[in-house]
Amino acid sequence: MIIEPLPLVLKNNHTLNINVFKDTCNVCVRYCLYDRKKKRIIKLSENRANGYGSSKITNHAEECALKDLINLDQKNKCDIYIWRYNKNGEIKSTHCCKSCTKLMYKYNLESRIFTFSEGKRVNAIVKNPIESLGNLIR
Repeated sequence: MIIEPLPLVLKNNHTLNINVFKDTCNVCVRYCLYDRKKKRIIKLSENRANGYGSSKITNHAEECALKDLINLDQKNKCDIYIWRYNKNGEIKSTHCCKSCTKLMYKYNLESRIFTFSEGKRVNAIVKNPIESLGNLIR
């Protein structure tokens, strides 16, 4: 499967080696912390499932990115990008759920979280966010 590259300008035109599994495309949201001044990706990861007994089913990509952002970006130079891949390896946009939108507003990050739509970056915060499936199940 050919993976669509991220539409980010990287220093020295590096390409990223990203592995995608067709079985997890619909549930796996990836994120990266992008230093806009140095034009490099600080961290690239994805959301993760929690174990049995946890009050939450998953840690959303936005929550994981926020934890990394607090540890790695003390000078507020990084933006957060979130996206998914479809089964053909193409980038799909994804938006913040209701709880993640509240979290981004709490930490004043609503202007620094983005997703990709048709090869362009767009804000990942929408006016009427949906409730996440995990919160509906709880």
